[in-house]
Amino acid sequence: MRKEGTTFDGIFHYDYLEGRLPLPLKIDNDANCAAFGETLAGAAKGRKNVIMLTLGTGVGGGIVLDGKIYAGADGMGAELGHTKLVYDGELCTCGQKGCLESYCSATALIRHAGEALEKAPGSLIGKLCGGDRNVIDARMVFHAAAAGDQVATDLVEDYISRLASGLSTFITIFRPESIILGGGVSNAGDQLFIPLNQKLAESTFGAEQIGVPEVIPAILGTDAGLVGAAFL
Repeated sequence: MRKEGTTFDGIFHYDYLEGRLPLPLKIDNDANCAAFGETLAGAAKGRKNVIMLTLGTGVGGGIVLDGKIYAGADGMGAELGHTKLVYDGELCTCGQKGCLESYCSATALIRHAGEALEKAPGSLIGKLCGGDRNVIDARMVFHAAAAGDQVATDLVEDYISRLASGLSTFITIFRPESIILGGGVSNAGDQLFIPLNQKLAESTFGAEQIGVPEVIPAILGTDAGLVGAAFL
């Protein structure tokens, strides 16, 4: 929210804060600020049209168009994690079904790994977590896949395919110069980014004629939001 007099959840008020601080005040969503920071001083420095997703507990999203944060007419847009990926799909934390977040967050990957482990307890994932599905994390899944475990390989391939489907839609709508991925899952590095970019090249509208923007890792880490907020 960036307009004077607007409220967020009826709790804070822009004018209230501005009247009590001796400095200029800007307020915005953390994911928007992270995208702004990575655009101006991070992975996409020098570019003006960028989409960023953070793949962690949820899926945060930020859009920068022509060098400015885009969040819709009322400041509440760019919730990319809650675009629909699967009709009537898995329940999302937002209360809707089939959201990108339900399939492409780290939480979703961990949940799917736990479900797979129940069916295949001999998977390397089970050894890495000591048989306790409550301690599974995304790193374990990618590590097991890299070691050749079939259960983990299937999980990673499904995850990347779903993520590519969501990103392909964003590319078709916005045609950004770059897509940045942050959050814990992005730490998988080439194991994530190489097949993801390949899938986008194969499945995105107009890819053969005009190409697709590269998906790249964020570089500012947890400072991205702070940097973006400072640039506001």
